[in-house]
Amino acid sequence: MRRISERELSETLPDDRTVLKHKHTCGPEIEGKPHLLQYGRAVVGHTHIASDRRDERDCFIVDSHVCVVRNILAASNSGELYVVYSIYEKVEPLFDTPVDSTCVGIHVVSQLSDEVYYAPFDIKMV
Repeated sequence: MRRISERELSETLPDDRTVLKHKHTCGPEIEGKPHLLQYGRAVVGHTHIASDRRDERDCFIVDSHVCVVRNILAASNSGELYVVYSIYEKVEPLFDTPVDSTCVGIHVVSQLSDEVYYAPFDIKMV
């Protein structure tokens, strides 16, 4: 339990639905966008994303690739919000009967790529 004086303050982007937490300076960034601040967690509406939980990495699907969140970048004055992610190179179904598990969003993944990508965060990504 933390004392009130040790609690970390959170920041809210202009849309009033996005809360950013756990500011840091150690994650991958987007080349050409040095003004973006880095965060470990973000809450967008009812969607929670995190890059700072090593035991429970947040995954999502982009263009049929299973990805893991590596960093969350935001500009608090403009509302820009980006997710920096890496792609799992090996994706297999967990089961194939009665249907292939990947058809219902269940995958077994391995071999996380070292390469990082980024995308503007959109609630439809989740």
